[in-house]
Formats: sequence, C-alpha cells, structure tokens
Amino acid sequence: MSASHSSALRILHHTITALLLLLLGAPALHAQLHVQFTVDVDSGAAPLTVRFTDGSTPGDSVIFRAWDFNDDGIMDSDERQPWWTYEVPGRYSVTLIVADSAGYDTLRIANMIDVAPIPQSEIAVGIRVVEPGGPYVSTVELWGYAGSGDPTPFSPISIRMPVDTLGYANFYWMKFLPMMTQNITELLLLDATGTVVGKTGFHYPLKDLSARRRKDAIVVHHRDMSSYADHPVEQPTSTGWLFPTASRFPWHPGRALAPFIAMGEAVTGRLNPTTLLIPPARFSGNPDGRGQYRFAHIRPDRRPLILLGDLARRDAAWGADIDVLGAIDIATPGFNGKSDYAWTSYPGRVQRLDAAAADAYDVWQIVHPPDQSFEENGWLLARDLDVLAGLYDTNLVAAVGHGTGGLALRAYMQGSARAYMYFGDESTVAFRGDITDAVFIATPHAGRFRAGLAYGTSPLVSGFMDAAAPALRELSPAAPSLLRLAGTPLPAGVRMLSLAGSPPVHHVEAQPRESRMHDDGVVALASALLDRHGVWNGALAGFSNDMLHAPDLHDPGATIPDAQFLPEVMHAFLRSDSALWAQRLRMLFLMRPDSLRFGEGQLLPAGAAPLRVDVSIPVLRLFEAPALPFDPALPWRIRLTQDNLLRFELETIEDEQRFADAGLFFYPADVRWLAPPQQQRIEDWNALYPMTRPGGMHPLSSQTVQHDGYGWPMPAVNGGILFDPVLALRDDRGRRHDVATLGGTLDCRWSRSTLNDFVMSPQVARIARDVRRLRGVLGGLPTITADCLTRSITFVVSYPGRPAPVIEVTAPDQSVLTAANANDSTIFHTRIDALGSLLYTILDPMPGEWTLRLDNEVVVPEQCTLAVHVENGRNVRLHTSAEHVFTGDTVLVSLSIDNDGPLPGSPTAQLLLTDSANTTSVFPMRDDGIAPDTLANDGVFTTRFIPTVEGMNRLRAEYSALSTNCAISRVAIDTVHVRMGLQLLAPNGGEEWRSGGVRRIAWRGSAPTTVRVEYSVNNGANWTVFAPSVTMVDGGIDWIIPDLTSERCLVRVVDVDGWRSDTSDAVFTIFRRPELQLLRPAGGELWQVGDTENITWDALATHRIDISYSTDRGAGWLPIASGVDARTGVYAWTIPVTPADSCLLRITDMDEASVFATSPPFRIRPIPALRVIAPNGGERWTEGSTQLLRWQSAAVDSVELRYSADAGVTWLPIAHAHATDGLRGWVIPQTPSAHCLFRITGIDRPDLDDVSDDVFEIVPIPRLRVLAPSGGEQWEIGSVRQIRWESAGIERVDIAYTTDNGGFWRSIAINLPAAVGAYNWTVPVEPSNACRIRISDTYDSARVAVSPQVFSISESSTRPTLFAPTDASTGVSTRPGFWWLPFSGAAMYQLQVTTDPQLGFWTIDRNDLRSTNFSSPELLPMTTYHWRVRARVGSVWTDWSAVWTFTTSASTIGTPRLQSPLDGAIGLAPSTQFVWAATDTAASWHLQVAEDLGFVTLVEDRLGIVGFVHSSGVLEVNSDYYWRVRGGNQGSTAFGDWSEVRRFSTAPPPPRHLSPLDGFPDVALTPLLQWYPVPDARTYRMQIGLDESFSTIVFDSTLAVSSVRAPRLWSFWTYHWRVQVTTGRGTSVWSAPWYFRTMDIGTAVEATTPPGLPHVLWIAPQPAATEIRVALAGITGETRVELVDLLGRVRRVESLRGAMDNVELRWMVSDLPPGRYHLRIHSMGRSIQHGVTIVR
Repeated sequence: MSASHSSALRILHHTITALLLLLLGAPALHAQLHVQFTVDVDSGAAPLTVRFTDGSTPGDSVIFRAWDFNDDGIMDSDERQPWWTYEVPGRYSVTLIVADSAGYDTLRIANMIDVAPIPQSEIAVGIRVVEPGGPYVSTVELWGYAGSGDPTPFSPISIRMPVDTLGYANFYWMKFLPMMTQNITELLLLDATGTVVGKTGFHYPLKDLSARRRKDAIVVHHRDMSSYADHPVEQPTSTGWLFPTASRFPWHPGRALAPFIAMGEAVTGRLNPTTLLIPPARFSGNPDGRGQYRFAHIRPDRRPLILLGDLARRDAAWGADIDVLGAIDIATPGFNGKSDYAWTSYPGRVQRLDAAAADAYDVWQIVHPPDQSFEENGWLLARDLDVLAGLYDTNLVAAVGHGTGGLALRAYMQGSARAYMYFGDESTVAFRGDITDAVFIATPHAGRFRAGLAYGTSPLVSGFMDAAAPALRELSPAAPSLLRLAGTPLPAGVRMLSLAGSPPVHHVEAQPRESRMHDDGVVALASALLDRHGVWNGALAGFSNDMLHAPDLHDPGATIPDAQFLPEVMHAFLRSDSALWAQRLRMLFLMRPDSLRFGEGQLLPAGAAPLRVDVSIPVLRLFEAPALPFDPALPWRIRLTQDNLLRFELETIEDEQRFADAGLFFYPADVRWLAPPQQQRIEDWNALYPMTRPGGMHPLSSQTVQHDGYGWPMPAVNGGILFDPVLALRDDRGRRHDVATLGGTLDCRWSRSTLNDFVMSPQVARIARDVRRLRGVLGGLPTITADCLTRSITFVVSYPGRPAPVIEVTAPDQSVLTAANANDSTIFHTRIDALGSLLYTILDPMPGEWTLRLDNEVVVPEQCTLAVHVENGRNVRLHTSAEHVFTGDTVLVSLSIDNDGPLPGSPTAQLLLTDSANTTSVFPMRDDGIAPDTLANDGVFTTRFIPTVEGMNRLRAEYSALSTNCAISRVAIDTVHVRMGLQLLAPNGGEEWRSGGVRRIAWRGSAPTTVRVEYSVNNGANWTVFAPSVTMVDGGIDWIIPDLTSERCLVRVVDVDGWRSDTSDAVFTIFRRPELQLLRPAGGELWQVGDTENITWDALATHRIDISYSTDRGAGWLPIASGVDARTGVYAWTIPVTPADSCLLRITDMDEASVFATSPPFRIRPIPALRVIAPNGGERWTEGSTQLLRWQSAAVDSVELRYSADAGVTWLPIAHAHATDGLRGWVIPQTPSAHCLFRITGIDRPDLDDVSDDVFEIVPIPRLRVLAPSGGEQWEIGSVRQIRWESAGIERVDIAYTTDNGGFWRSIAINLPAAVGAYNWTVPVEPSNACRIRISDTYDSARVAVSPQVFSISESSTRPTLFAPTDASTGVSTRPGFWWLPFSGAAMYQLQVTTDPQLGFWTIDRNDLRSTNFSSPELLPMTTYHWRVRARVGSVWTDWSAVWTFTTSASTIGTPRLQSPLDGAIGLAPSTQFVWAATDTAASWHLQVAEDLGFVTLVEDRLGIVGFVHSSGVLEVNSDYYWRVRGGNQGSTAFGDWSEVRRFSTAPPPPRHLSPLDGFPDVALTPLLQWYPVPDARTYRMQIGLDESFSTIVFDSTLAVSSVRAPRLWSFWTYHWRVQVTTGRGTSVWSAPWYFRTMDIGTAVEATTPPGLPHVLWIAPQPAATEIRVALAGITGETRVELVDLLGRVRRVESLRGAMDNVELRWMVSDLPPGRYHLRIHSMGRSIQHGVTIVR
C-alpha cells in the first residue's frame, strides 16, 4: 500500500469511508489483500480508449472496488474491467481502491497514461476559447436538434468536450456518433461547476458531418461585460431564457416566435456576451471538393475581411439556411454526398473570387449576441479585432455588415460603441482606424419598419418585446442609438459602399399599404441608403432582404437574379473604385453628391428583375385645365416612362396593385394648382400618400404626419430617399443635359442644374417636341430680354376650348407687333384652332426688352397657358482631351463659341470643377497663346487640371463677352468620370514595421501594367529599388523589412512604362527594437503639489506606455497613468500630494516591459496650505469642557489659533502652535454663543488663513434650579399656581410633582421650552404636606432639579373644594354627576348650576344636599354651565366655592380626560400604554391612534375597550402619532364626543454599530469606536463595560458625533460597548451590545491592573522552552492561576489563598506542544489574562 495519497484521493476516500466502515467495521489492513491492475495500452493520441483490468489478489474476496482514471478524486467505475476514453491531451494518474471483508488496499500509479493531441485529420470541430482576464470556461457543449435544426418539442441532444490548457476544445469525428440524426445549432460555454456562462449560435449541419467537412471557430467569452440579465438599461422583469434555441431573439426570419416553443433547460442566471469568429474557408483541391473552415487556413501576411451578421442570424445565415440533404443537393452535378457546400455561401464565394484575383484577404464570419443593441456589439467588435490583430501582421481589416451588423460596424467607426460592465459603469471605445473598407448590405441606417410596428402598438406588446427582444427597440425610428449615429460624422479615410435591395413583386402583397411603395418588410430602401459624402450607394433590382444575405435562398415565387452578383460587387469594391464602376450596368448607383445615374441610359438592366424607386420632390406646379385625363382629387403620382426616358406621365393610383409596378416614381411634397388670379393649395390631404418624416408637414395640408407603425419616414433631404436627384443623359452629339421635358404638365424645379424652367401642356408638346427649351410663364405676361446674338423669340399659347386670344408684342423701340405684322421671313404667326394652340416667332430680334399682351391684358387669360422659348445664337461648347481619365492625368479642357460669325469682344472664361467629394475648384481659361492654350485670340479658351479624386467630376464653363457693345453670357456643362490611375495603399504613413519582418506593400489602379517599387529612409532624398518590375494586377508585393532604424521612411510605386507614380502620403517607421527617451523631467525640477506639469518623451515604435513615479529613488513605484498613447509625446500630470526630495519618473512600453526610460531625480514640494478640520460647523461644545482643535497644514511652520463668538466680527486669541502638530486641546471658555467660528492663520505666512465652514455652538454648562415652590407654601386644591425655574444649556424640560416627598412622581407637563421659565399649574385634588416639584431635561433625564423644601396641597378652610366636573372641562354628559370634597363639620350643602355667566338665575339650586355628590337631571346638550357649592356648619353657611365651568356633550355619554401619554410626549416605546379617566363612566371606550392630525391614516382603531387602560403593540419607532378616546354605549352603537387630541412621538431606534466588529480580536488599546450616524441626532451616549450587563462601566461619554476614541484599555481583555441616541423624538433604548478583545502586547505587563485583582510583576522567560515563572503581587483572597491553551483547556493550575504580596509560581512546560497560551488569573469573581508563548 502506498505511503501517501494525493489531495485528489482524499475526496475519493471520504466518499467511500462510510461504506467501508459498514463493510469492515473499522478501517484496518488485511495481510492477504494486495491491489494491482494492468492496462491494454498506456499511450496514444486522443481520443485514447484504455481497458483497465483489476488484478488484485485474492480476486474472489474483493467486495468493493473504486477506480479513479483522471486523478480528480471522483469514483469513475466499480467494474473489474472498465473502459475509459481520454479526450484531452495530457498525462493522467490512475488510482484503484479495493476492499474485502477484512480491510482495504490502494494503488496509485502517477502519470500512467500519456495522451497525445488529437491528429488534425480526426478533428471535426475545433473550438478555441478566448477570455479577457480568464480562463473561466472549462467545457464546451454543442447542442443539436433533429430535422431542419429548428427548435421542436422533442428533447435535444448535446455533446461536451473539456477545454485543454491551451484553450482548445477539439471535437473528433467519433464524438458525433450520438448525433448522427441531429444538426448542431448551438454552442454553450460551461464553467468548472457545470454552470452555463456563455452561449452563441453555431451551425454545423448533418450534411457537413457526413461530408467530413471540418469547421473551426474562435469563441470570445466577454466575462467582464454585463449580460442581458444584468443590463442596467435593458433589465427586464423576468430574466428566464429557454435554451438552446435558434437565438435568444424571437424575430428569426420566417419563424416569428419559434424560440419560445423550444424545449430545454431554463437559464435564469448570468449569460455573458459571447462572440463567434469563423475562420476563412479554403478549397482543398482534392477530388471530393471539400471546402473547410479551419485555423490552418489563416495566412498572417493577408488582411482579414470580416462579415458581420444581422440581428438573430446564426453563422450559417451567410449561406443557404438549409440544414438537411434535400433536392438541391441531390440535383448538384456530380453529387456524391460530399459536394462543395462551402462555396455556396457568400464567405465562400468572396474567398474564391479573391483567390482568383488579388489573393489578399482572409474572409472571417463574426456572430454577435442577438439580444444586445448594436452599440454594444460595436464594442464587442473592437475586442474581436484585437483577437484578429494577434493572428495577422497587420491590424488593418475590411468589413462587410448585413442588417444590424452594419449598424454595429458604424457604431464602432463613429465612436458610439458602448458596453456595460458588471460593476455598472459604462465603457466606450474609440475608432482606432483599423477598418479601411466598409460595405453595408441592407443595413437599416434609419431603422426598421417592424421595430416601429412592434413598439408602436400597445404598452403590453412593448413590454413583451422589451423582455423577449431588447435589442429590437434600438431599431425603432428616432431611437437614441440611431440618433447618435446620425449626429456623428463617418471617419475619414474609410471607403464605404451601402447596398439596398428592391423586392420581387410577389413580396409586395403581404406588406402594409405604404410599405409596398418602397419596402420589402424588413429593411426599406429609404433606410438602407447612407446619405453621406463619399459613400457609394447601390440599389439591386429584384433582391429581397433575405436574398442579400444568402445567395442560394430560394424564395417562394422568385429566384435570386444572380447568386454571384453580390459577391462580385463586394469584391470589386474592395479592389478599387474603378473595379466597382465596371458594375454600373448591373445596378443603380447613388452617390452624394454625384446624383442618381442609370448605366447607359437604361432604367432597368437587361435580364434583371423589375426595379422600382420612389422619389419625393419638393414642389410640383400644375395648370388646372378641363383636358386633365383624371379627377385631380384622386391619389396620383408622376412616372418616368420606361419606353422613353424623356417623358414624364401623370397617373392615378387606382388600387394598391399600382405599388407593385416597376419604374421610377415621383411623389410631390408640395403640389399647387394655378387658377388665376391667385394660387390655392389642395386641402384634401388624402389626395396623396404621405412621404415625409413624422412630425413634418404633410405634403398636401397644414397637418403634421403621425407615424402609426405602417408608413416609413423619409430622410430629411428633399423629403425623399434620393439625394438632390438629377437624371443625367447625353444626346447624339455627346452633350449632357438633364431629363426634364415634355410629358404632362410638370415643372422640374427639383432639378439642380437645369438652365430653363418650363411648363408644357400636351398640345404644345406635340408641336415643340424635344428640340426647343421653353420657359414657362406662371402668372403675369413676360418681358423678354434679347441681346445682339439672340436668334429668335417664340411665344407659345394654348387655348383649348375657347376662342384664340389676340396677341400683341411690344418691341424695345415701343412699336407694337400683331398677327397682321407676320411676313413669314422675320415674323411668323401660326394658329392651329384644332389643337387650340398658336405660336408667334420673331427672328433676329433687336436687343432690348420685348413685352407680350394677350387680349390687351398683362396676365394670362383664363383657360390659356403660355410658354416662351428664346434661342440664342453662338452657343459655347466644352471639350476634354481624353475619353478615359485616371487620377494623376493632366486633362486639357477647351471652350469654344460657335464659329458662325465674328468673335465677340472682350471675352473671358473660367472653369468650375466639382469632384465626387463635392469640392469645387476654379480654373481660369486662357486664349492668349500661353500654354496650355496654343493660339491666341482664336476664340478657343483652354485650361488644364489634374484630378486627384476618383469618381464623377462635374465641369461647368462660364463664358462672357461683348458683341457690338451687347453683353452676352453662356454656360457649358459636362462631366468626366475619373478612375484610379495608381494609388499606393500601404504603407501610407504612420506604420511601424520591424526589421526582419515580412510586410505587404499594396497598391491599386487601372492605368499602368508594370510598376517599379522603391523605398527611401530619408524622406525621399534618396531612393533604393527593391522590386524593379512587378505586374500591376498583383496589387502588391511582400517586402522583407531591411535591418535599419529610421522614422523618415517612404515607399514609392512607379509606372515602368509611363510617368505615373504614387508615394506614401506620410513617412512611416522601420525599427530594430522599440525606443523610449524621457525628455521631461530632466532632473532638478521643483514641482509643486496640485500644479499640472507636462511629462514629455520621444518614442520609436512604441504604441502605449505606462507612466509611474517614485518618491524614494526607485525603491517603490506609484502609478500615474496606464495605456497612454505613446505617439502624443506628452502627458499632463497633476502633481499628487506626495511631497519628497528624491523623486524619479519612469515610462515603460506596455508591450515590451524591457523598454523603459527613467528620469534623473527631481523634487515635489507641497502647496503651502492650512485647513480647519474641527470645529468645522455644527458642533455643540459645553463651557469648561476640553475639546480638540484639529487642522491640516503643508509647508507652514507655526500657526495662530483664534475663535469668534459673533460670527467673525471680532476674534479672540486661543494659542500659538506648531503647524505640524495638527491638533491642540482647548478648554471651552464661558462665552456661550450659537455663532462661533474657529480660525487658523500662519504666523510666518499670514496670507494663509482658514475659517470653519460654518458656525459651531458654545453652550453653557447645563443647569436647572426650581425657584417656586421653594418650600413651605400652602397651595389650595383647584387653584392655579405658577411653577418657576431657571436654566442654562438646556433646550426643553419636563415637569413632575410628588406628594410623598419623592417616593412617586406624576407628570404635569412635558417637552416645554426651558427658556420660558414658568408654567401655570392647576393644583390637583391630592392633599399632602410632603409635596415637591421636579424639573428635568427632556433630552437627558439624569439632569434634574427639585424643590429645595416640601410644600403643602390642602383644602380650603373657609369654603368647599370642587372635584368634578373639572373646571373648563368639555364633552361632559348631559346627565353629569357633581362631586366635591367633604368640608369639616358640614351638615348640609347647597349646589347651584346655571348657564348665566353672571349667575343671575339657576338651573339647579339645591340647599338640602347631605352628601358630597349630586346626580343631575338632563341638561341641555352642547351648553356651557357654571356651578358652585357651599356648606352649612351648624346654622352658618360658609363662603361659596370657586365657580367652575363645563360644557356638555351631545349625548348622555361623557367625554373622557386623557392622562397618558401627555400631549407632546417623546421617547415612548412602541408598546405604549394609553390611559384616560372619566367622571361619567361609559359602557365601553373607543380608542384611535393615527399618523396624522385628521385621523385619516389610522394605525389603531379599537372599539369596545372596558376600563381606562389600553396597551398598543403596533407602533413604529421614530414616528409621530396622534390619539383620542370617546365613550360608547353597550354594543358600541352610540358614542359620545371625542376627547381632546394629543400628539406623542416614539423613540428613535438605537444606532447601528460600525466598528470594531462584534467579536473582533486584537483591537488597539485606544480603539476608535464608530457607529452609523442617525438623522437629526442631537447627542449620542456611548458606554464601555466589562460585562454584557454593564454592571461595571469603564467609559461613559455623551457626544455630538458618531465616533469616539476610547481611553487606554487593558491588554488582551474583552470589553462590551453600546450606544443610544437622542433626537427630537426622544432618547432611544440602548443598542444591542457588541464586544471586542484588545490586543496582546506581549511580555510587557501593564502597570495598570483592574482594581481588586492581583498584579502580574513579570513572566519569564518569554518565549519559554522548558519552564515558565510568574511573579504576582497584591493577592488578597482566594486566587486561581491557570495556563490555558487556545482550545480553552487548562494545562497548568495553581490555587492561592490568603493575603500574599510577592509570590512566584514555576511550571514545567517541556511536555506541552509549542504554540500560544494564555495565563489566566481569577480572583473575587473577576479575571485577567496575558499571552504566553512556548517554543521548542
């Protein structure tokens, strides 16, 4: 049997101990039992299956067996020949325990099984787990579902694989045998306890498994981030999830709520955000044609291209979402079960395109958590890019985002990405410039229609969606996250392409009405276009949203037009702008500010599915005419016809099917009908469908548009989805002009660059056709200005349905031309009554103003329309020198005037060039023969420019001249498409490349075929060629970085066959190793605390640095900042409060700790300062008490201390002190004031001064003295006497009296202001000669004053004394009883009762009463009565008693008198007793206790109380209450009047202890005791006692603050402490005591010993080895001395009796274990103890 077992075996042993005890009775070895075992194999690659055989002897006696195959302490088998499979590489120890009836034996063989890694060919799925701050994940689990992979009611199947020490979980092929009927859809991460901590979708279909296609992935587990369940913004009411499901987001395409029907384990705990990264696929080239996603395909010299999926998409959604073998697979040519499925997805297609072209990219797929907002996924993206940066030589990537994946990409690039950490803070991340190209596919830049629908219905639906799909809210229109994107700029230097789809016709039917105009129900075309400068926008005809995501998705009723098209567009964009431009024939390009363009004038590309585009235009003006072919009140729109792009047509929207049409449609935002003499707007707002955004003006009314969840809001630009729309075409002569002609009556004022506005009627269109440009006249008749080159003026008048108008034209010389002046040579007049049109033309008109009149009017007559055409001769023409223009080319531009006459005089011209970035440059044009002009004064003006920006450039040439003193002006417009010639992409400035590494020099362009590559290390002064001839199409070359160091490097690519070249935009760095040089501090500086000083440095190839400093010459370092950008070279440091004379500063490279720089010594000096600490406002200090004045100082020697008792008007000296002392005791002077201040001033620095922040109070020593009664007085019962007192330092008082010289006290009044000094007391009916008055402090009942001598309360000797009803009582029964005290010698009494205050008559007058009470007949209710009594002694009547009054109640039931609690009572316990009294006893009483004076909030409402006392147990501490009582009859059906209302307060709760903690050991001998402050606390009282009952109190203090420093206590002693507080509601009970034990100060015995206990003189030796001696003194009685170990066991004891002075005890301790002991001395019922140490 082995001598020792590992710690892991202990668990196993403990597990079987109970069983062995039952079997064996006691664990004992058996001589015959011998454990041994063998294995069939002890090494091999994972998965390694081993067969173990138990060979223990004798084998037939074994009754118990336990195997542990992996040394985890858990029993794995009890079989004799078990099998075990090792799946994770490593070396494993094996343990076998066997037992028979007599004993047991154990054998453990260390490192017995050696398991090698799984061969790469046997790995089906390789998962690498990356955890920032980890590792935490121990197991990866894959889940699968039967059939298509959708969740079903059937239970799923899962398999698990441990994570090895390198972070990999490799699933081998045989692992999937239990899942041969399943499709893997989910991946879970489990920690060491088996708890699910992360989850992501992972798609591994059955057909991939059958084809043995491998799929690897990186899973990033963001454990430090807040999950959906913890999210401070999106926290739902229920965090329960069902998993695994297709996603945690219910809006899965085509399966609206599928995840909620899934069966699975409910997860209510924390699921940390988890990201999935799928590596690039490669075509293997083997006969089976398998493409696999593997880590081995990563090529560090390439660039990553990342594909970000949409919300709720699994990773496979980038390809066909078809999980099982189906007809499409079987129909594949050459299908054998192993078809190349990887290439049917977008990642595969793009990867294959790249492999055939530039071979520059690795295509990655990234899947983000679907239940987080895109801003949070943007934050995750930044981390994912960090992971990729560690796999490649470059940190530059290209990115493609579909749907919300595009929004996450934008959030990162625009700096709005954010995340929430577990501790509740919000973390943001800035864009780091690592994305160079971005493609957005169907990205809802303005939100999603369905999000608006989900959150625009009802709060119930919105609440459900928040709990089930929190990320969807962020896609609602005007969501804060979308507004943040809209309000921040896109980063410069990033090429961007945004692609949108127009749905197939069959999609439209299921859409809401307005959505059908432009939306396929997922992402609207309006939302998918990105209206930003420099962004390419493309609209793909016939592509639905799902088609844009999966190329092989076969949509019911439609087929994707071209599955290869979108990958080709994506890859063309990544290559170059010119490559993207080659795709212009296949899509609609929109690029602000280049306008809307159709390739080669075709609205629909040949073979493409129908494309529809809806455009909003701001203004449309129409003439009202009977000839309109439809009712203008019907909904209508304008269509650009497909058969003739030069024609617009107006059409009605007669049914919703119209919204499924293909074409280009315009919806006006402002429509006006013109009817002379004024304009009017259509008021029928239903005439058009609203197309403006919510809150804006409705197109046809003054109302605002409300978004109801069905319409889609338009972007702000022109209220439409296109940006400043212009339709551009060229005529047969190559001239560019705008589409704006002749169909219907359309005024194209929305066009940006038309030369003439026009309005045409259909009749005029038939005459003028498209050769004349007409300017429409909208109201008054025109005045036309002609110049000397004007060839003709034509007036066109339409008059359908009315007589022809009379036309008159006034010439510049005021002559009038009419129809009669027509001569068919210079003046033409044509009238066609059949068409209702006439034309009047003047050829070669004289220069000047021409005016038209119709029917002798200056306005257009009714039922007429008018247009004017002016034909100007000598037009100018614009020519460019090259048809194909590249960046860097020199382009010659010439401008000429028609050469059909003499040249005009004084000609000038200029060219305005507007590039695709909307930047306009002005170039003067020359006709002086100086280059580039070739011949002076030939009428041809020339200039040249060199384009630098690719894209469409707009040319506008402006020409002006004088012709025979007549000014002429002409404009010519043209466009030039510039393609990229040669552009160096990398390095382009700022890079840092290390010597010996391999980096790729990349370029792009279309012009050169062969380039030369060279580099410079001195900013271009000299160049070194390292690649003399490289084919341009290669797009780059790998460069082994030379062994040198320079920060002034450049690279240049040069066209070998031409003159083109491009050089790095800025210098970059080549370095051998990073370098740091600290420039400041340079040594010797004197920096002052609080100042801000710049730390400066030079850095080479260092990105981030840590900055630290030392105050002790480098012995220790303190952090200043971490992660500082080294490139800034400067850090502003606010000097901390750590003054020192030997400071150093150090900067360290975060990536290479061996690279650092340290400064020479410098100094930090403190800021000269003074600060008052106490008193600082609010303190109450008593005269004569000693208090501590406290302050802080820096760089000050001595200070003067003063105080003011008048709020700073005058200052009185206290003392001088050393500033560094920081405190001084002060005996509070006798200057009581509530306006005191404390001031400290530097003596050597009088400019340094500080005063208390607020006033404190000096209060007099509290005192009380009773002035009256002072003793000897005789006060008559019933009389009103004044109690007087004097006080100081007391706020409020209570008054009580005694009739037995202090034996028992009764309250008179409570909570009275002490300052009033007097109280009027009605003397009670309690005759006594031993009376005293007591005045006590309300807030300190221990502070009292009592009458110095007794006084008397007695009856009158001359008249009777009344008893009840008491004087001024109310609520008295209408049948009261009258009572008075017996008068000595009285034989008869006379009672008089009246309602007359003047006693003029009597309601009751009885002079025959022989007793001292009388029951009254019924009195009037609610009436005041007066009564008196006199007595007859013998035959003589005494004087009348005092006259008392009372008021009856409304019933015969009297009103009780409240006794306790008194009005204003404070400090009552929650179990308060209520006491009242009554002269007229009721059958029962009704008590109410309330929280308010109106008794609305009752805390107790008790009926049927019998007696005059009730105890309540429902009150709360620290609360105010009101109470009252009334009497009731039997059964409580009738009640008398309520008593008076009294207010009282319950005591506050006791303070809660803070420190030292209860039972805390080793507390300092002068501990600081602290408790939590109580609101509105006036004072605290704290006691320290030797026992829990506080029979012996060693410290008792009243304080104004919630802490106190106790005086020095005894060493190694247990103390108990408690606190109570006094507030305005009284004094609390004591808190529950806590206890602590003071520290043991060692062998030094304290001189102070508790009184009555022996004194320990010394203990020696310490520590002791063999003997301990103890010297004692002062033994006065029976004493017991013990040596006790830490378990409380007495190891030595000695008993002493009698009086002894010097006693020495000796104990041998060599047999005791070494350690700590206590010497305990017991005497007179008390104990002390000291620590003792024994060693060996």
